[in-house]
Amino acid sequence: MLPKLSYRLAIDLGTTSIGWCMLKIDSNCQPQAIIKMGVRIFSDGRNPKDGSSLAVKRRQARQMRRKRDRFIRRKSKLIDALVKYKFFSDNPIVRKSSITLDPYELRKKGLTEELAPHEFGRAIFHLNQRRGFLSNRKTNAIDSASSLLKQAIVNLHEKLDREDCKTLGEWLAKRKSQGLGVRSRLLGKKAKDKAYEFYADRGMVEHEFNTLWNVQKSFNPDLFNEGAYSELRKLILFQRDLNSVRPGRCTLLPEEERAPIALPTTQLFRIYQEVNNLKILSVDLKEIGLTKSQRDHVVSLLVSKNKVSFKVIAKALGLPKDSSFNLQDGKRDFLKGNITEALLSKDEYFGSAWQIFSLTEQNQIVSRLLNEPNEELLIEWLVDSCNLEVDAANRVANSLLPDGYGSLSKVALDKILPALMNEVISYDKAVVAANFDSHSALSHPYLTGEIMSSLPYYGDPLRRHVAFSKENPKNDEERFGKIANPTVHIGLNELRKVVNALINRYGHPSEVVIEVTRDLKVGRKKRQEIQQSQKIKQDLNERLINEACEVLGLSMAGLDLN
Repeated sequence: MLPKLSYRLAIDLGTTSIGWCMLKIDSNCQPQAIIKMGVRIFSDGRNPKDGSSLAVKRRQARQMRRKRDRFIRRKSKLIDALVKYKFFSDNPIVRKSSITLDPYELRKKGLTEELAPHEFGRAIFHLNQRRGFLSNRKTNAIDSASSLLKQAIVNLHEKLDREDCKTLGEWLAKRKSQGLGVRSRLLGKKAKDKAYEFYADRGMVEHEFNTLWNVQKSFNPDLFNEGAYSELRKLILFQRDLNSVRPGRCTLLPEEERAPIALPTTQLFRIYQEVNNLKILSVDLKEIGLTKSQRDHVVSLLVSKNKVSFKVIAKALGLPKDSSFNLQDGKRDFLKGNITEALLSKDEYFGSAWQIFSLTEQNQIVSRLLNEPNEELLIEWLVDSCNLEVDAANRVANSLLPDGYGSLSKVALDKILPALMNEVISYDKAVVAANFDSHSALSHPYLTGEIMSSLPYYGDPLRRHVAFSKENPKNDEERFGKIANPTVHIGLNELRKVVNALINRYGHPSEVVIEVTRDLKVGRKKRQEIQQSQKIKQDLNERLINEACEVLGLSMAGLDLN
């Protein structure tokens, strides 16, 4: 390390770069000279084409590998089980000869006639190859492809009934005899024309397995015993549960999980927090706070709508037409409402019955909608517990609630929301009124008083802002957790490298001044909106330049626009 210097470290942290400058300062902290400066360039961890996280492609490739590996393991286990229960020969050569048998004819024949053990084994092995679509609400809710599949499945059920086919296999055998395809194919080139001719679901495969088994059991009950049924059925139809993704930590109660944005309590919290901050701008631009009655009136407008414009708010408060508010600007002319209630109170969902439920009951319903992966169980619960008709329950189960999580847990929200509702106060005052310490008082340095010799991994001091740690952690990321936004995660890690390298060489700075770009924490959707806005402005500028050139008789090629 060089002799100790008194210097100010200035840092400009961007999405793909860190600019830094060391300024020598005197005893009065006044800058004297530049010691050193530089820039560190790095990737933001996103795909330059669409702004998505690079981790998404890695995860998708990993999922495909795992899916293939599981299929191979399941097939191997099924063969072993079929050999074990005498449906396949233990001789690989003899077993392989059954591949010449037509599985579709066997699946049809097995509904009325006795099959030889190896013929039944061939039919069951074929069922395992294409087990049908099993919907998971959490992964298929916003997937347009799954919507096409569901419609094709409904159509196939109707075809089976109309053509009086007992099972999927019988219907496929009939198509094959007519020279028609037996594989599900996506038809149509344009999005509006795309459709599957037919598609099977897991329920059809399960029904066929049970039907075939019961028919064959009547011919040979000893071979078709309960033990064989249980093991083979589990191997063919088993579906592993999805690993649940745990939300991040609550910033006030770090051991609690953050509440979903769609939760009615979260929606109300956001509305009251925002309206409490709303101020009327007078002619001389002085800010006038809302009275409690004005605040409640504005809240009543927002609780049942997606959004309400500032013009409507001003009219409802009896203000002049040209009135404006502190939260109003050229990019924002409305306040968000209760998105969850605006959706679920529509006639095709709960309708007016949604307002009859208490806030606790609404939270319970939304939590079930967000967390229940089984669509059939969810619909059954909605019918039994919420008194919905089956069609309405089906629509509610497939409704698209806002995704994501807030920064506070349900426990913290339940304490802070009453404080926001009782008085027209800001969030920081409501936090104190709810007997919480302020956010600054909950910071790691404030609580521990620890002064570190170098920058640690950011997850250590920012424990309230990262995800939960993993079991048996192998590194700091798994031990402390990390921020989900890849750009922020990479930027903070790169900042740590720069600062620690300067400390090792020049000692600790006397002052640190840092500027953080707003784009650093912007997510994929917001980044796309910014890029789209920039493109519109760029096109407008080019059009205006072209028009000016025409008026002035200039050529664009001769202009230097840099």
